[in-house]
Amino acid sequence: MSDSTPETEPYFRVCGLETRLGKRTIFDRLDLDIHNGESVVIMGRSGEGKSVLLQHLLGLMKPNGGDIYIKGANITSYSEEELRPLRKKMGIMFQDGALFDFLTVAENVSFPLSEAGVSDEEELNEKARQALEMVGLAEHMNVLPMNLSGGMRKRVALARATVGHPDCILCDEPTAGLDPVAAGDINELIREMVDAYRATSVVVTHDISSMNQIADRVVMLMDGKIIFSGSPKEIHESENVDVRDFLAGRTR
Repeated sequence: MSDSTPETEPYFRVCGLETRLGKRTIFDRLDLDIHNGESVVIMGRSGEGKSVLLQHLLGLMKPNGGDIYIKGANITSYSEEELRPLRKKMGIMFQDGALFDFLTVAENVSFPLSEAGVSDEEELNEKARQALEMVGLAEHMNVLPMNLSGGMRKRVALARATVGHPDCILCDEPTAGLDPVAAGDINELIREMVDAYRATSVVVTHDISSMNQIADRVVMLMDGKIIFSGSPKEIHESENVDVRDFLAGRTR
């Protein structure tokens, strides 16, 4: 677990978030602080808005009401240009990996650095090698992603998310579609990366094993609100019926 002490100003602050998609309310005046150096796992059933919340934190979606702060800056009305410098400090691992199949593994990993303005090929190659070494794939630098297994593609995506040594790592369903062994490897790597870079992390998942391995704090969403916030130990001990049903895999 992270031993860093949260600073006064949270990394993310969500205040009174209101989100509607058509006639459906996703969030109803949601409040949430995620502190510096904290590893938070967002849990909930399908359709409860976990990935939508992640998109709000990145500024990819604008709320219908409320405000989103990153390190004290209200990004609610920020343009893409204003968001760019903030996003450069974040590593993002998308649900499907979002790798470019026409680029090699090394080129995929170094892509965020290229986008940030690094142009020296030797530097890009070395940083990609170091990131891939962290996830055990340094020997696959020149392979195309289509020739990798699902678990290996996820590890490449994680290497790309962390190649710039970000101060925040965001992962959307990082173990989706993986077998239990591969999923456990990804969970362990995410935790190692968070600790290595002392990064704030937000991981969206419905996987209990991921929660147990990654989280300092678990936040569970239901019906547009947070129904639980606490440690993995505390959620397993919760008396909340909806929490207990979710952990047991029971329908409402």
